[in-house]
Amino acid sequence: MRISLEGQAAETARNLSDNCLKN
Repeated sequence: MRISLEGQAAETARNLSDNCLKN
């Protein structure tokens, strides 16, 4: 199943935010 670019971008941004908060 293919993830839409919008969904992928949102997930990536969320992951980056999590990393920034954890580190």
